[in-house]
Amino acid sequence: MALEMYKEAYELNKRQLEKIPSQSNLFKHCELMQILEYPKNDLQNCQRRIAESIKEELNKISKDDQAYAYAEWDYLLAMYKSGHNEYKGKMEKFIKSTTDETMKFQFQSSYEMAIERNN
Repeated sequence: MALEMYKEAYELNKRQLEKIPSQSNLFKHCELMQILEYPKNDLQNCQRRIAESIKEELNKISKDDQAYAYAEWDYLLAMYKSGHNEYKGKMEKFIKSTTDETMKFQFQSSYEMAIERNN
């Protein structure tokens, strides 16, 4: 039952993504692909599209804006999830360089989840 609902959600999201190619729709698309256990290559391609979208966003945000740090983290994470294992070290370095303890905790938590899912 739940699997069928996820399939329906995926199809609806796919249509929405075609009509409105937003970053939030793309995030949901990749998440649903993971839940539905799509092939690893398809998941990595989806994450690559997210990384490209975030990279464009980074160019529009001031580096002084706190949103920049979150966007930069999302970019590193998406690159790692897209199969670029060299980003694991970049994420670790980014976490170590983060001085805000709340942000550091958030980044560390998402890092641990990503590493666990990748193994």
